[in-house]
This record gives sequence, structure tokens and C-alpha cells, in this order.
Amino acid sequence: MSEEPSAPSQPHDAFVREVYGDLKRAASLFRRQLPRSVSDRIEWERLRQESGHFVDEDLKHQESDLVFRAPMRLGGGEAEVALYVLLEHQSTPDGEMPLRLLRYVVRLLQRHVRELGLPLPLVLPVVLYNGRRPWRAPLDVGDLVEPSLLDAVPELRPFAPQLRYVLDDLSSLDAAELAESGLDAYAAIAL
Repeated sequence: MSEEPSAPSQPHDAFVREVYGDLKRAASLFRRQLPRSVSDRIEWERLRQESGHFVDEDLKHQESDLVFRAPMRLGGGEAEVALYVLLEHQSTPDGEMPLRLLRYVVRLLQRHVRELGLPLPLVLPVVLYNGRRPWRAPLDVGDLVEPSLLDAVPELRPFAPQLRYVLDDLSSLDAAELAESGLDAYAAIAL
């Protein structure tokens, strides 16, 4: 999994990669976003960046912004499992974001099975947003399913796909919170 990432297509993406390529900053972001009960189990000192490069016949080439792997302690430290965190940067709202993240998650899981086998790890998608407009896009792929169908036939609701992502909306942070996140300079030029 040590493929070299390609050059980012946007200057903002390059900045995010540079800032969160620093594992201490990445750990700080994830600690802020995750529930404390989860964060306390993660071995942050062993956080590492993975390749976010996925090759797909239909898409030809797709790349997520950043993918991290963090070991988690379970059951008194006896068992250890991997938690993947997929960090995607957005400067504009994207109504299809849940579907795009689902594609990335599936490819990451397929790569995991190919290289390490089962069981599957958990993949936590995080969207880092720094746009001018409020984020009003759906946060779950299930929100993209025709609502009238699910309202009319609620027995179908359990079959609607689910993948919720964490939204880190930088436009909602004050200057002190931005400085703590390490993105204060970036947010100032981007917003």
C-alpha cells in the first residue's frame, strides 16, 4: 500500500495534504471529530497514512484526498483492530458526496480484503469543508434514495444503503478553533 499519490488537482487540496500529511495534525482533527469513547481507544502514536489511490475500470482513476489507518484497542487492550479514516476535502457542497464516499469506501475495503483478508475494518469518512456557502448536502447515502418510495413502503427502509460521513465545517469554527486545527491560514484564504 505504498503507492505514491499523484499531484493534487487544486491548490487547496495540496494545502490540505501538506497540513494533514503531518500525523499529529491529522490525529488532532480526528480526536475533535470522533466521540471520546472511540478516540480514547485509538493508538494515535501508531496512526499512519495509507494510499488513497484507487483504480477502477469505470472511473479509470479515482483518488481520495487522504486515507489513514489507526489501530484501536478492544477489550482491555487484548485485541487490536484497524480503523480507517478517509479524509475528503471540499470547497463547494456536493449533493452526491455520500455516493462518492461510498465508492471510495468500497474500494478501500476491497483492497483490504485483497491484501489482508477478512474481517473488514471500519472506515470512517470525514469531509473537511471550507466553502463560503453553508453545507446543505446529504450526509448519508440513504438520503439519496427516493423518499416517496420509502415513505410509501416503510418495509423497504432497511434495504436502503447507509453510509454516513462526518462533516468538519471549517466555516462554522471561530479563529481560535481554526488555529487549533492547524488550518487557520488556509481557511482565511479559502473562505
